[in-house]
Amino acid sequence: MEGTVTFVSGGARSGKSAFAESRAKVKSSTGKLIYVATAEVVDEEMEDRIIRHRKDRGIEWRTMEAPVHIAGDLMNVEEGSAVLIDCVTIWVSHLMYDEKEDLGMILEKVKELLRIGREKRLQLIFVSNDVNEGTPVQESSVMEYIRTLQDVHQLLAAKADEAFQVISGIPLSWKEGIG
Repeated sequence: MEGTVTFVSGGARSGKSAFAESRAKVKSSTGKLIYVATAEVVDEEMEDRIIRHRKDRGIEWRTMEAPVHIAGDLMNVEEGSAVLIDCVTIWVSHLMYDEKEDLGMILEKVKELLRIGREKRLQLIFVSNDVNEGTPVQESSVMEYIRTLQDVHQLLAAKADEAFQVISGIPLSWKEGIG
């Protein structure tokens, strides 16, 4: 089986992660399910969410903590595995604010993940938040983050074999069967 790319976006608590997990189970040719977690425990609420999500996923999932360096971990994943990267929003914020990377560097990292996924015939599933559908923001650093994230989303959607937006738990297909 060839490697594929799925892009899943949606608002906060829209059901996008649960949908992405169900897609991963369908797409894995080996039955291997890898969850790449980009979030880090920063407070009690985040810790509770991480614990709840791990419990909900169950023991069939192998979790890899990768807030920044995802590519190295992908190199060690068995060919044909389904790899769910959750979430791009947090990953991009780590790259921008912790690693001080600019748009060009971030897009190169995304391209590297896509290249590794294709080479290893992985079923890559990227999950991200829709952050540009609310009240316009005047803060320049927030606007830079939103623009960067949207460029990443556009790259992922362009390279994806399928793209979905999840609204109130309902996935809407924007792109299927083309790459």
